[in-house]
Amino acid sequence: MNSPFKRKASVFIVITVFLISGVLVGAAIVKLKGTKLEIQTMEDSKITFEADVIENYINKGDKYDGKEIDIKEYKNMEYLYTYENIDFVSYSEEWDEEKLEDLSEELFNNVHGKEIKYVSRIMVYGDEDGIIAGTHEKQYTTLDIPLCLYNFFPDNCEIVYPDRGSIISLYNADTYTTVEDMTFTLSHEYGHHFTIFHFGIDGDDGDKSTEYYKLRAKDFEDNIVTERMSTSDYIENHKWFLVEIAAEDYVYLMGSDATKQTAEFYDDVEKKDRYISENRDNTEEHDYGYKSARNSEPHENPALPLPQNVEGLKELFYSFVGRETVEYTDSEPRPDLNLQFVGRASDYVISWELPYQDEDIIYTVAIYDDDDNLLYALKSINGAEKPRAIMKYESILHLLKIEPNKIYRFRVTITNPDSTVTLSKYLDVKKEKSMWWIRRESEKSGDDSWERN
Repeated sequence: MNSPFKRKASVFIVITVFLISGVLVGAAIVKLKGTKLEIQTMEDSKITFEADVIENYINKGDKYDGKEIDIKEYKNMEYLYTYENIDFVSYSEEWDEEKLEDLSEELFNNVHGKEIKYVSRIMVYGDEDGIIAGTHEKQYTTLDIPLCLYNFFPDNCEIVYPDRGSIISLYNADTYTTVEDMTFTLSHEYGHHFTIFHFGIDGDDGDKSTEYYKLRAKDFEDNIVTERMSTSDYIENHKWFLVEIAAEDYVYLMGSDATKQTAEFYDDVEKKDRYISENRDNTEEHDYGYKSARNSEPHENPALPLPQNVEGLKELFYSFVGRETVEYTDSEPRPDLNLQFVGRASDYVISWELPYQDEDIIYTVAIYDDDDNLLYALKSINGAEKPRAIMKYESILHLLKIEPNKIYRFRVTITNPDSTVTLSKYLDVKKEKSMWWIRRESEKSGDDSWERN
């Protein structure tokens, strides 16, 4: 396992070199190697000289090669693994060097370009951070390199190199103890790094001038937000902020194979059968559990068109990595699957139509609130199974705490073998005066008609 503890700055800068007489030597590549600065001119002549460089020592103990080193940056850390100059730092006993190495592999499994060189470190924290699973921070630092090249440069000449690095933090590592648990969060936070680096979106009103905004905000200019006003506003409208949409688009279009994993979801009848056969406590029958998967939540904002349905979007993403754009299955953006909600004496039945009856196609029915926030995935089937999910009366009432006039939204995701996802039109359901009412998604603006179910 490769785990270096000492990192030296590495800088590539293009400059123009002049002789003292004013004769142009030509464009040159300046490369910092350790404490040596090499100038490679276009004429292939090379000049090497010494430069003072601040070195960043990082160790995972009190000593490195038998020498005591004063470490402040990663105080109280549990484990450290370094790969490609990126430090993976663990503050959780659950995340040792082996897991950090696996995490580094997962990071590099996401489609990436030169921007990955500007990730400084990945921090893994064991403690809870409220509802936040991960964060991305921009790191603004500069490296001043003094030049001493006899008569080539004036006295006290320096190269000032701006570092636009990133720090990604992952939380709740004492609970989420596998790389699979962290896959979606890691890819999402790296998506912030990628889109800030290449698209220039920075979380302010200037983002409206970017090519990404022009593509993504079409028909949604009144909904998409570019500038954060307050923390509470950001949390409440998280899925409508441009920077978050961009990170979700990155995961969908460029995330690792692990982010495209699907999961099986079971309705109440299936769960009860499983718990009985496994001799488990029946109270777990009500544990739906929130599980990130391609077929349960392909994108945080289901009200928007999925990335493959936005003209020019995938081409924009892939233009920065020197790879061919991934092809997606052609499908109707919002098919009407004729969702039905039927209340019976002791349960509720959700049913829908199957446009494709292939066994390798996955259908997943999920429930949202009326602000399009995912609550739970209720059931997944393949195209050869019966399209129906059953919710027990006591289960849905107690779990979701249904209130009078509270609206719940049902959708079906269709997941193809190539990971292309299609979201169906939704069905809204509410209970009012002991009666259930339904409302179907309409293409007509302002259509808010409810029907008694």
